[in-house]
Amino acid sequence: MISQLLGDRVSWRRVLLIGVACAATVALPDAYRQETPAGKSELESSHTAFFLVPGTQRPDEAAWLAKVASAFAGIDPSIALLIHGDDEAWQDVFA
Repeated sequence: MISQLLGDRVSWRRVLLIGVACAATVALPDAYRQETPAGKSELESSHTAFFLVPGTQRPDEAAWLAKVASAFAGIDPSIALLIHGDDEAWQDVFA
């Protein structure tokens, strides 16, 4: 939801909003599918692009978040911002 709000606010600018998700946890777009398969999440439409990384559960993507951010930043510093703070989010912080 936060990414969607951010995407809505910056859609008029040339801003990259990159999603990182474990390939096993997302439902890829399918024009013929009626509903999202159980245990999978839809890709957020406000993102510019996605990196689907190895792993079977959400915390598996945490290490990749920093790698992707650093790759796009190049020699410039990058920062990751934690928006929600449930127990699952803390697993990402300590990954």
